[in-house]
Amino acid sequence: MAHHTTLTQERPVQAPKQGDQERDRIFDAFRRWGYCEANLDPLGIFAPLKHPDLEGLAGELADEARRLYCGTVGADFMHLVEPERRRWIMERIEAPA
Repeated sequence: MAHHTTLTQERPVQAPKQGDQERDRIFDAFRRWGYCEANLDPLGIFAPLKHPDLEGLAGELADEARRLYCGTVGADFMHLVEPERRRWIMERIEAPA
């Protein structure tokens, strides 16, 4: 029998700070399109693609997002309908090591 975990813990809503909004904007782009730039071909036959939503992103936040979402391991989760499940995966990917 399958085990099903329910995510019920609610989080307090806080007003986003300006820096948080910028981080959210950059990380959201990489959550959605980072797989395009990911190095997923171990033989090196196919080069990673460029995505227009990622090309103009630079700086420390973009570097961190690239490290998390454009490496050799990917996570395809932005299509999930339940926001709690997306958040659960996102928090584990973006958690400090």
